[in-house]
Amino acid sequence: MAARIFDVPIVLISLVHHDRQFFKSSVGMDSYQTNREVSFCAQTILDKEVFTVLDALCDQRFCANDLVLGAPYIRFYAGASLITSNGHALGTLCLIDRQPREAFSVRDQLILKDLASLVLERENHESRIRFMNITSTSPDAIICANSENQIISWNSSAESIFGHRAEEALGKQLDIIIPKGMRSAHAAGFGRVVSGGQERIMGTSVNLTAVHRDGHEIPIELSLSRWTQAGEMQFGAIIRDITNRVEAEKILKYAAENDHL
Repeated sequence: MAARIFDVPIVLISLVHHDRQFFKSSVGMDSYQTNREVSFCAQTILDKEVFTVLDALCDQRFCANDLVLGAPYIRFYAGASLITSNGHALGTLCLIDRQPREAFSVRDQLILKDLASLVLERENHESRIRFMNITSTSPDAIICANSENQIISWNSSAESIFGHRAEEALGKQLDIIIPKGMRSAHAAGFGRVVSGGQERIMGTSVNLTAVHRDGHEIPIELSLSRWTQAGEMQFGAIIRDITNRVEAEKILKYAAENDHL
């Protein structure tokens, strides 16, 4: 979710030990640990506020850092501490980009802190509010469903993309956004995962087609995840409308094919 909201190629959940940091979860990073001495996260956990480096090459603290001059070639970094209920910082949720940025707004910092809070929190009223605040700011549709294929969360971007108001969508089957020709395949795959079978597209992004309330089809980019809440398997989908991207690709393809005219 953080990777999609902030449009960064690398996101890490990092636990910082006395001489190393370990990545408990990651997007866009193959390694699982680094030395603490080159860790940006070691700086982040010293403060409860979001730690931001807009351009590491222009920052005296990091311009000679091995992670800046070599892989993953960090230029932009933003990290929020993972703080336990007794105030102890265990590590960070951090964003990394290979391109510098001009700003990381106060609003961005608040969203990152909310996401970091969700990493350690158990489900409660406060964490539910944080999650809803995050989904309300996302330009992507964020939809959650239970193990019965029923929609349990539907943000405002889902309303805009698919045409169903939240009160109409909640409790309905996910089939309301799945084209008829794909529903049997979805049901089979969904049932397989719920039964403990192979997860073929979990944790990846795929391009598919969804359906609007009025019946027209929408090209989408879909990212799926799952978790267990109160003993029940639940699913999350982050969906981006890629209509403009698909149209641009068609124009470029047409121009390339007709370049000789």
